[in-house]
Amino acid sequence: MSESEELEKDVEGLQRELGHCSDRFGNECKLYQRWDLGLTVAAIVFTLLTAVTGTLEDGRLLPGNSQKILTGVFGAIAVAIQSAVTKFPVQERAKSYRKQRNEMYILQRELDVIETDEGLKTVRSQYAKMLRDEMEMP
Repeated sequence: MSESEELEKDVEGLQRELGHCSDRFGNECKLYQRWDLGLTVAAIVFTLLTAVTGTLEDGRLLPGNSQKILTGVFGAIAVAIQSAVTKFPVQERAKSYRKQRNEMYILQRELDVIETDEGLKTVRSQYAKMLRDEMEMP
């Protein structure tokens, strides 16, 4: 096998690996975007429910103290959701995965013009750095 054929084979293998990794980054990005959206909507809904049940006269919606209890439960759920959003930075993770995915696309394009082993080593090094960066995400 000639040197150029071997280089081409190595480039194709790395291209496949980068493609799989890019797909994974894209899927992770979508997952965290959906979690962010879901938590945001849930927090808004429970905050509104707290406001509505808290402003109605006692007994108007539910008999006795049930309405006050329901208001407290809705408020507690809203606070818990906000705490979860603060503790687990899903929006930041979505942004990080989107950035990683875009950088992976750039590496894939760079592979299209690789002509030397040195160029391939450079792309592999950048790929390894990206995988290390993934481990350090928030």
